[in-house]
Amino acid sequence: MESDLARARADYDRLAGELRTREESVARADLQLRQRQQDFDEINAERQQIAARRRADNGDGAAQFMTVAMTPMPAAGEFERSADQRAVPYPAALAVLQADVDLRRAQLDEATVRRERARRLNAEGILPRSELDTAETRATVLAIEWAGARDRLAAALIEHRRRHTSIVTEMNLARSDTGVAALQVEKLGTELRAMNAIINTLAARRDLLQRNRLNLNSSRHGEARSLAKNCRVSSGTTFKRAWRSAA
Repeated sequence: MESDLARARADYDRLAGELRTREESVARADLQLRQRQQDFDEINAERQQIAARRRADNGDGAAQFMTVAMTPMPAAGEFERSADQRAVPYPAALAVLQADVDLRRAQLDEATVRRERARRLNAEGILPRSELDTAETRATVLAIEWAGARDRLAAALIEHRRRHTSIVTEMNLARSDTGVAALQVEKLGTELRAMNAIINTLAARRDLLQRNRLNLNSSRHGEARSLAKNCRVSSGTTFKRAWRSAA
């Protein structure tokens, strides 16, 4: 009985140690989940802001940014931004790239106007060909720079979408890890309670056996004393009878 009780207590201690380890794992998993949730909340808010901006761009933002390299040189006034576009900015990191696009666009708009004026003046014989070539070159260079700025913004938008997808995946994994760790803690807690019940049962049986053994020993001791007393009484009686007979 004592050996069974010792094994049960050893198993209980083992389960208790494993439970503490699992509880620490749950705490770490929960912390990681909260961090991933915070990252998700931030980037998801940015995604919503980007979506609102694209809606302000008449829902054509993705195609607009992806096909920028093939966009022909714009005419003067083509890049005027709507009030909705100005009211719905990109997130801070993307807003910097959008500001560069806007700057290049404004410079290209001005260069395009100058180029068209130079073409008219050259056709009228007022402006020399060299100045027209300079205006053409500047407009072409600015168009390339504007296209590059838009490509950088498009690449940043794609990277932002990939990062959003990655964070969503990480958050789902963290949630899954937290759930698995919590189930393991619950399972170990159930095993620990069951082992505690076994220990209590074994301890109760041991105590009962000890009490029974003690009662049995007491009963045997009492019987022995009673038997010894009876023997003494019987011996005394026999001696008296023998003495009387001899007399």
